[in-house]
Amino acid sequence: MRVALVTEAGTPADAWARRLIGAVTGHTFHLLRLEARDTHPLPAHVASVRNVRPGSRGPSLPRADRPAAVTAAMLLFRGMLSDSSHRQFADGLHRLAVLARDGRQPLHGVPIAGALLDAARAARGVDSTVPRLTLRQARHASGLLERVLRPLAVPAPDADVTHAAASGPPLLIALAARWHTGTPYLLTEHDIHLRRRYLAPGDDEPVRTVLLRFHRALARLGYESAALVIAAARFHRRWQLRHGADPERVLVVPPGLDDPGHTPEPAAQVLLWRGSIGPDAELPCLISAFSLVRARVPGVRLLVDGPVTDPSYARHCRDLAHRLGLDDALRFVDDPQADGQVAVATDLTDGVAYTLVKALMTGRPAVATDVGAAAETVGDGGLVVPPGEPGALADACTLLLTDHALRRRTGATARRRTLARHATLPAYDHLYRDLGYR
Repeated sequence: MRVALVTEAGTPADAWARRLIGAVTGHTFHLLRLEARDTHPLPAHVASVRNVRPGSRGPSLPRADRPAAVTAAMLLFRGMLSDSSHRQFADGLHRLAVLARDGRQPLHGVPIAGALLDAARAARGVDSTVPRLTLRQARHASGLLERVLRPLAVPAPDADVTHAAASGPPLLIALAARWHTGTPYLLTEHDIHLRRRYLAPGDDEPVRTVLLRFHRALARLGYESAALVIAAARFHRRWQLRHGADPERVLVVPPGLDDPGHTPEPAAQVLLWRGSIGPDAELPCLISAFSLVRARVPGVRLLVDGPVTDPSYARHCRDLAHRLGLDDALRFVDDPQADGQVAVATDLTDGVAYTLVKALMTGRPAVATDVGAAAETVGDGGLVVPPGEPGALADACTLLLTDHALRRRTGATARRRTLARHATLPAYDHLYRDLGYR
């Protein structure tokens, strides 16, 4: 089976794709990495690797094709702005993919702001939630959509099946391949691209709403057209079903991580938080909780381990720790060897918490806030508390730090359960073969 595996460089899905290739050796892979510049050693069953930057500006359409592009854009806009016009969205996107088939950017240089204004006015006639757009907002939104649609010009490798390792740009490439050559595609989501768009800060509200309507329509079309949709957890599957995925074609397959091995817990009472230090980390809640834990467990320390992605946010967290008198007990580090008796997860994102999974695999019990897939990731390998409640977080951390028998028993359960859940990559061998027989 020839598999065209499409992923985005620098994302967890890209690292997962390399693990997948290493685990599934009975197929020939053609790897397409978006926004990639680096290369990695790959096994012999990877027949080709292509790094492309779909966000860069490519050749424009000939003038003779621009009226067709405006028509396609109008269909796309009307379809995404009206819940009753889903087929128009699919038709418009299909037409744009055909125009982009020779590698030309389907909407670059094409005047589509007026088409977006007209579509918004028409949609408002039946749906008052569609925003009123000024000409400036329409130009801004249409420019953003033009860039979002550039991956349609990237050809997928010739294969028996296309595997989009994420939604967004990989999904656009998989859809185009299906329309051009009839190649079925498999979509894997380790987080929900659409949900990330809803949670991300954006432009002024009308522009943001237009972009969200596009991503919502794309998600619906992507789920509807996929031969199979893979969810990393039941949480993600529920989101996919709410947006039109067929229950019979959605499977839950945890992403599969290598076993880092069991490690003895440190002697000192230490809580370890690991991740990227930015607004999604919800560190103020953790720091407030830790001040309560410290009052109950003398000598306890908290390690906040990870790279800083938002310096102003990191300064705010350090200032909060200083105001709470935690300077001698809380350390910010960026050390992969950092360890603790209890892993703490407070992230607000819904993706697979790889750092949490690895901590569970090493035999560390976890305390996690109930966001996204955290509860099913932890299971009976730790405790789950409501998000945004420092008191509940502190109670759970205190219990596991002070009840040594419970902590060690829960840690052993965490390792056993997580290893069993993540021995899943070989399942893709069967999924690929099943698609090939259809």
